[in-house]
Amino acid sequence: MSAPPRARRDGPPRADWQVPATQTALVVGFFALWEAGAAVGVLDPLTWSRPSVIAAELVDLVGTPETVNDLAATLTTLAVGFLIGAAGGIGIGIVVARLRRVQAVVSTYLVALQSVPLLVFYPVLLTIFGLNRGPTIIVVAAVTTVPVALNTTAGLGAIPRGLQRLATSLLLSRSAAYRKVYLPAAIPLIFPGLRVGFLAALVTTIGMEFIVASAGLGYRVGQSYHTFAVDRMYANIVVVCVLAILVNVVLTRIERSLRRDVTT
Repeated sequence: MSAPPRARRDGPPRADWQVPATQTALVVGFFALWEAGAAVGVLDPLTWSRPSVIAAELVDLVGTPETVNDLAATLTTLAVGFLIGAAGGIGIGIVVARLRRVQAVVSTYLVALQSVPLLVFYPVLLTIFGLNRGPTIIVVAAVTTVPVALNTTAGLGAIPRGLQRLATSLLLSRSAAYRKVYLPAAIPLIFPGLRVGFLAALVTTIGMEFIVASAGLGYRVGQSYHTFAVDRMYANIVVVCVLAILVNVVLTRIERSLRRDVTT
């Protein structure tokens, strides 16, 4: 007789807990080694500080008027630049998708612009608009526009013919067809471009504030660096990292939800 089959184990698969457990262990181990290295003098405290000191500094920063004002400045610049870039990218994507000849010409430039560090144009913008938020917002909008335009073009180009016939049978105008049929159908492909554009806008905003600004999270990191306030510099870096991680998590979940809606 053959051996009876083994009873199936209850509980979640091992991978469900092993991956987050390993990730947590790596993070805890990294900070433990950092703390130990700083404590015994292997790491220079003027360069590396210590996680325990940074944590205490972070507690002092959270909720202070300075941090609130810096966060508001960063989010304002980010929001304005991203909204301008997203609107421009979607508009360019619609035009490029509708006109084949324009697509053949413009798409090449859009792809090329993706590899250009648009920060290099900041000095030119500075001489035109002066020392204010204008140049930063323009650069943020530019880095947002390119991925949004490319993904909008790809999304509209992948619209099934059945939906195109549906829009025709409903006697929709061209603008109404894009507004009510084509753009909603292309959202699962457009959103990844919005996600990439938003993350690029966040990185650009922080970088621009670090270079030249009078407020913002990036400005506060730069100020701490220049005044040798190492503990506060790392605490501000933690704030920036937490903001970036939260934004990425939210956008990733929205993107997964959109893709799941399409496949079901």
